[in-house]
Amino acid sequence: MANDTNSGAEKLTSRILEEAEAEAGRVIMEAEAKAGAIASEAAAEAERLNMEYAKRAERAAEDIIERSRTNAALDSRKAALREKRRVLDEAFALAKKELCALEGERRRALIERMIRENAKGGETLRPAKPDRELIAALIAELEPSLPLSLGEDMEAGGGFRLLGGGYETDCTFEALLKGFRERREGEAARLLFE
Repeated sequence: MANDTNSGAEKLTSRILEEAEAEAGRVIMEAEAKAGAIASEAAAEAERLNMEYAKRAERAAEDIIERSRTNAALDSRKAALREKRRVLDEAFALAKKELCALEGERRRALIERMIRENAKGGETLRPAKPDRELIAALIAELEPSLPLSLGEDMEAGGGFRLLGGGYETDCTFEALLKGFRERREGEAARLLFE
């Protein structure tokens, strides 16, 4: 009977081992299936993140390119405006040079018109050095109808300053051009650049 007991114990041990191996196989299969599912899920998440980061990178690159285009356009407009300003400055500098270079009857007519438009009578005219003799002659001609006196010379390209009771009017060529520029710069820009 000892053999039967031994044989029964061996059968029981063998069956327990078989069931344990079967259970271990089932657990391993379940673990492998779960590991596979987790790996698939992780791969899908990694792919989703890759796509999301790629889209973000693409949007960031597009934003950078757009900002660069905008900045380039602004820089271009600024450069164009600087160049237009330079051309306008040169145009008005040339106009000043030509105005100061006026001679003869054209200069006389301009200064006489400036005196008639600005003087009320009783003022002192401080002439620009180049116009002292011309203004002295004009004062002498206008004396009966428009009493004026001749003051000290001043530094200017042409014209005069009119000094009256409590006021001073700048009638120099420089002031004439400055006023013209303030009133007509937009028109001059249109003529030059359109």
